Amino acid sequence: MTEVMNIALKVGELLEACGIRYVVGGSLASALCGEPRSTLDADFVVALSEGNLKGLLEGLEAEFYIDGDELRRAVRNGSHANAIHSTTSVKVDFFVAASRLQRQHLSRRQRVVVAMEPERALYFYAPEDILVQKLVWYRAGGEISDRQWRDVAGIAEAQGNKLDWEYIRTQAEENRIGDLLGRISRDR
Repeated sequence: MTEVMNIALKVGELLEACGIRYVVGGSLASALCGEPRSTLDADFVVALSEGNLKGLLEGLEAEFYIDGDELRRAVRNGSHANAIHSTTSVKVDFFVAASRLQRQHLSRRQRVVVAMEPERALYFYAPEDILVQKLVWYRAGGEISDRQWRDVAGIAEAQGNKLDWEYIRTQAEENRIGDLLGRISRDR
C-alpha cells in the first residue's frame, strides 16, 4: 500500500471517529476506477461545520501540521484547506462540501476496502462522479491539464459500459461540460 493511501486511511478513520461524512476524490479516486498513477496528496470532500471542527483539529494535531484558522475560514467560506503529515510530508486537502454537486457526491459515495487484516476501508467517489468532477476541474483549469484528461479517459476506458452514461450525460449538461463529454465519447 502506498504512503499516500496509508495517510488517507488515517484521515478517513479520524473523520469517521468525529462523525464527519467524507468522500475521497482526486487522483486516488480516479486511479481506483481508471488508470493507476502515483500521487503526492489525498483529496477529501468533507461535510465540515463549526460544530464538528474541534474534534478533527484535535485529532490531526498529533501527526499533522494544520492551520486551524485556515480550516475555520474554509468552513465559513465553503472553500478548502490543507494539512501536512509531519513524518512523510504527504499533503491532505480538505474541500468543504459547499456546492450542490459536492453534496451530491457525498450522498453517492462508495465504501471500498483498501486494506485487509484488519479490514480497512475508505469512502470514494462513485466512478461516474469522479469522471464528472475531473471534467469540471479540466474545464476550470482552462482545458490544458493532460493529467486531468488522461484520468477521465482512463476511467471511461476501464469502466466502459459499467458506467451509468445517462447519469453522466445529465450531470455533464447541468455542469456545462457536455461538449467535453462528447470528446470523451469520440475518443473511446
